Amino acid sequence: PAWLVAVTSFAGVAAVRALSGGGRLPGWAAWALQCTMAGKVAVLVAPETSLYVAVTVLVVAATLPSILLAARAKVKAEMGASSGMVGAALSAHARQAQRMSAPQA
Repeated sequence: PAWLVAVTSFAGVAAVRALSGGGRLPGWAAWALQCTMAGKVAVLVAPETSLYVAVTVLVVAATLPSILLAARAKVKAEMGASSGMVGAALSAHARQAQRMSAPQA
């Protein structure tokens, strides 16, 4: 029955979010499982169950860019923090080198 599909899908999404929030499930696995659950719920709208695979692939294709952008932003943020520290260290070194090479009065 449709109500059972809806209840188990929403329970599955809740379980996946709880596991990924607790760090027990990697982000890519949580995303894949949530796409599977969304495909399951979407089949409720379509009368044919043979569309499950097609709908799930569509959900994956539609959500993949946002997942990749989030991962890219995370990497950029981590790189930005480390490059900021390197930049500060180089700047301090350059100031010290200028002081040492300046003529003493």
